[in-house]
Amino acid sequence: MKTVKSGLGRVGLFSLLILLAWYLPSWADVPTLSMEGPDQFVSQQPFSITLRVVHHGNNFIHHISKLAIYVDGKEAKVWTYNWKNYPREESWSVSHELTLAREAKITAIATCNLHGPSKEASLEIVPSLSR
Repeated sequence: MKTVKSGLGRVGLFSLLILLAWYLPSWADVPTLSMEGPDQFVSQQPFSITLRVVHHGNNFIHHISKLAIYVDGKEAKVWTYNWKNYPREESWSVSHELTLAREAKITAIATCNLHGPSKEASLEIVPSLSR
């Protein structure tokens, strides 16, 4: 009889794990990304861009795998994460300094390893007329 009880316990535990695996991804989501930075910049002077990421359900199986900033479509900065090294918080931010010589479109994308990329966050930035 012990064999039957322990077998039923294993089936119950296995069923619970399957239900959790089914339910948890529905609670998690595609990342939400916003970007903060100046409207204007001084040519050849560094300025800071801050990315704010919201991603529910972070764990070693489900997390942000890549966060990237692009200037006029060219990669300017990339953060990569894996199952051992990922932000544990659901809401977090990173900053990066850029130096530009002319007007530019700055975009960013956060990518979830299970749900794919976020909507693009963007910022149009122009040189300041005064130095």
